[in-house]
Amino acid sequence: MRHKKHIMKLGRTHSHRKATLANMASTLILHERILTTRTKAKALKRFIEPLVTRAKNNTLANKRIVLSRLFNNRKVMSKLFDVIAPRYIERPGGYTRIINYRKRMNDNAEQSFIEFVEGKGYSTKITMQSRLVKGAGDGKASGDAKSTDSSVKKTTKKTGKGLLGGKKKKALKKDETADEAQDDTAADGKTKVKKKVKATKKKAVKTDRKPAAKKSEKKETAKKKTTKKKSE
Repeated sequence: MRHKKHIMKLGRTHSHRKATLANMASTLILHERILTTRTKAKALKRFIEPLVTRAKNNTLANKRIVLSRLFNNRKVMSKLFDVIAPRYIERPGGYTRIINYRKRMNDNAEQSFIEFVEGKGYSTKITMQSRLVKGAGDGKASGDAKSTDSSVKKTTKKTGKGLLGGKKKKALKKDETADEAQDDTAADGKTKVKKKVKATKKKAVKTDRKPAAKKSEKKETAKKKTTKKKSE
């Protein structure tokens, strides 16, 4: 019985677990929101919040401790001390939140978003549309909430599956048919304009040729008259 043992093993050895938590913590600090399994999110919450409390006291000793926990990633450490920690100076704890998400499609694992409170302006609620759409953020930790929202929009455009279901498909089909009709009308208009331009060019050419023909007729009549006079 595992009584009073609060370590989440995550199916890994000590070194592997330490590396995964450090990697997840660094991605969370950089992107401020990631998608992962629920147990990993809970383990990450317990790992990263003590680092934020240390980062609020900006000393060399705390920097060295945080740097050793994050496997000497100086870029992540500088963002934690300079950008993230100053937000929570007046906050005694609870720097991250876990938002439950739908189950993963391939292995049915429970997924959750973990993000910083008072972060980039992410809403606390995940939209129902992102819950229902298939293929948005399966299996991999998504870095940015905006990227997940854009992927949801792309999948809704491709599949047409959202809150409305089949009605969404019909609306998309109507829009496509309307666009095609507009393209056809535009093409017809272009062809009509081209025909009109050709007709006007032909008329201009004919009008240019008529005076030349009249001049040649006048010359011939003048020649005939001169020949008659000579014969007389």
